[in-house]
Amino acid sequence: VSYADDERPMPMWFKTRVNQEFMKFALRGISILVASGDDGVSGSGARTNRQACSSAMPMFPASSPWVTAVGGTMLAKAASPVCQYTSTSVVVSCHVDGEVSCDSSKGGGI
Repeated sequence: VSYADDERPMPMWFKTRVNQEFMKFALRGISILVASGDDGVSGSGARTNRQACSSAMPMFPASSPWVTAVGGTMLAKAASPVCQYTSTSVVVSCHVDGEVSCDSSKGGGI
């Protein structure tokens, strides 16, 4: 599944219903792999507000106990030439704590 949204503002009824369906798959022995998100641990708020980097914002459905979240993180010891790189399809930003967050307008994380 290549869909994710910030978990906190998402309606509880929606998360409950989706989790019920995921649970049905799990009971049948079917694994569901979900993209962990494009914006790192801080969620999409970190794109425009660096203060959002001080707290975690889980992504749903990656946070569901009935799926396997798949993704990757690249850590940087210090700012490097890749930080603040921008093109028409990819934005790379380095947050204060050294996490490099990549975002692609083509869908799916890098």
